[in-house]
Amino acid sequence: MPEDLVRQASVFAKLIQRLLNGTVCDGLTIQAQVISPTRQLVGYGLSRETLETKPFRLGIGRGRPHGWLDISYRLALDDEGASLPNA
Repeated sequence: MPEDLVRQASVFAKLIQRLLNGTVCDGLTIQAQVISPTRQLVGYGLSRETLETKPFRLGIGRGRPHGWLDISYRLALDDEGASLPNA
């Protein structure tokens, strides 16, 4: 498996985590998991056994949730195998 994909998926997961925790969540952890030798899955609540994301509550603090969100990203390197493609 390309080590660069693992590294870039981890960086992307941390970026999404910081974005969510800085806006609509508090203490959320986003994970990156291998789904094939050339693909990574990024999301909340992932485990190696199921590779399924889970919804998380929107809102800051311990008050009543304002809603729930379930996100997932499937990542692969570009055709040159160097970086994540720009969307």
